[in-house]
Amino acid sequence: MLGVDQAWEQATTNLGQIFGGRFSVDTAERINGRMGTSAGEFERPAPIRPAKRSCWWPRRGLQRRAAGQGRQPSNCRFRNREKNPGNRRMATVSSVYSVDPHVRTPEEITAALFRDERDPKAEAADRQRPKPKNKNTTAHFPEQSDDGQGKAISISGIHVAMAWIMGQINLRRRAGQVLVVLMDGQVSLWETLKLHLNFGARTVPVLDVLHALSYVWKAASLFETSDAKRKAFTRERLLRILRGDVRGVIQGLGAAKPAAA
Repeated sequence: MLGVDQAWEQATTNLGQIFGGRFSVDTAERINGRMGTSAGEFERPAPIRPAKRSCWWPRRGLQRRAAGQGRQPSNCRFRNREKNPGNRRMATVSSVYSVDPHVRTPEEITAALFRDERDPKAEAADRQRPKPKNKNTTAHFPEQSDDGQGKAISISGIHVAMAWIMGQINLRRRAGQVLVVLMDGQVSLWETLKLHLNFGARTVPVLDVLHALSYVWKAASLFETSDAKRKAFTRERLLRILRGDVRGVIQGLGAAKPAAA
């Protein structure tokens, strides 16, 4: 219950307060995964809500669903999620926080994403990682604004989110401090950000690797027939992407032949 309702770090902190011990995030995720296999038989149907009320569910972005629609089952991190039908509006979710630098190798990132078993030294080192400070997360929908002539103009949720982000940055960023911009590959996000932010020498743009990895996993389903081979296929190319060989991975996928049906 703690792992579902809260962020993993907060859940493990609360578990430690309850049981008087320390729990790593990886341990909590493994426990939750094992317990989650039994949740189906206890699941209750989603309640039917009046049509005028909105039902909100946390996703990659927030969605406003039509009344009476329940949650869709989620897949593993690398699999592509099916699009959910129904009336919905996508929100632009934004987070701003400050954190000290922490360098990880491509091998360490890959091991974390694939949930590899970790030795006690690695888990102890992970507990020493810098913690994000003053994190603030908001979700933004399109807004209506007066154009000055009595007409309403629509401002996209992305513009609203970027304006909020810049306000946060202006409040907390020190002179000479490095600014890391982490987003997925949606072109409109990056194009809109250019209208709000000048990318200087102390600004580092980062493309979210999880979004790219979902496409690699989808490609693996074309070229490999077993789950184990798909994971090996995805893992190999993730390492190459993290090492900077993005062009080679793309060219290799274009030249590969799909597996026989």
